[in-house]
Amino acid sequence: MNWDAIGVLSNIILVTALVAITAFYAREVSRQTAVMVQKGEKNKILEEVQDVLTPTIHFLEEEIKAIEENKIWWQRYTSRCDFQEGLSKLIGSNSRGYSGAARDVFSKFPDLNGKFSSHDDLYDKLNDLYAKIENEVKTPALEERLTTLVNKFNESGMQLID
Repeated sequence: MNWDAIGVLSNIILVTALVAITAFYAREVSRQTAVMVQKGEKNKILEEVQDVLTPTIHFLEEEIKAIEENKIWWQRYTSRCDFQEGLSKLIGSNSRGYSGAARDVFSKFPDLNGKFSSHDDLYDKLNDLYAKIENEVKTPALEERLTTLVNKFNESGMQLID
């Protein structure tokens, strides 16, 4: 027997076994990485739904309910006019301060960002219209007339009923 040939043959067998085992482990690592990426994507999607879409849906349902039940209170503050209940902006004034989930949602669905902005623009227009109506209705003549009516009522000695 040629011991050199046996040594070469055993080295070939060992290298082949080592290559096969390395290929098996590489395939397993690749499979595990794919599973981890899928879990990461699933968690990302769940975060987007939980942090952005579900609150938005709830907010819009509450807004629709407030409109249907006429539970919208508009109030003038010293610095601005605003809705006290029922309506408010979806994005708010800090549109650049989105969470990571919101940025992901808006990057995947850019038309959704346009719809949020459109809602907020309509909110501003509605505030402007309410302020305009208030300015047209609340005139010095109306205030004087109401003051006169209140004074006559008070002079008549009648008591307000709570």
